[in-house]
Amino acid sequence: MPTFKSYLIGYIASILLILLAYLPVQIHLASGHRLLSHGFIMGAVILLAIVQMIVQLIFFLHLGNKNSRWNIVFLISTIGIVLIVVAGSVWIMTSLNNSMSSQQIDNYMQDQGSF
Repeated sequence: MPTFKSYLIGYIASILLILLAYLPVQIHLASGHRLLSHGFIMGAVILLAIVQMIVQLIFFLHLGNKNSRWNIVFLISTIGIVLIVVAGSVWIMTSLNNSMSSQQIDNYMQDQGSF
């Protein structure tokens, strides 16, 4: 059974993780892109995003409880659906890109008013 304490711990952990992701980016920008490398920033932000997701799942969706079987089933189903949609979209866009010549792409972009 979730308690106020567990919500408070999750909230504070989420705020700290957001700040930890924000600070390296601001330090990087304030130093004129000299202090921290782009690769380090991307790696740190991705790692903190994964940790943030785990905190959200445990403290707010209560996936760490013994009674969370259906929540896990729905989470896995949702992840599967999202992966299918993203993979299908990438497949379709790659197929369209491979079947169009650069002249056809330029003509299409001009017709759409994007150029």
